[in-house]
Amino acid sequence: MDKIILGILMLRRMTAYELRNTIRDNFKSMCSDSLGSIQVTLKKLLSLKMVTFEELVEKGINKKRYAITDIGEK
Repeated sequence: MDKIILGILMLRRMTAYELRNTIRDNFKSMCSDSLGSIQVTLKKLLSLKMVTFEELVEKGINKKRYAITDIGEK
């Protein structure tokens, strides 16, 4: 799951929900598209400094948009 999320984030920044939809549409046979497993993986990648996030508000909803770091690209 780590490598799939990192690969997706190489294309563009995404929220956890956008990652979920991308995984569901393209990688469901390879890994789970559950939001819980995606959030656990994102926390792990954050602790390893492989991803970062920015907080934003869209239509009154707080969101975190994740991006890959140089460490994550390596």
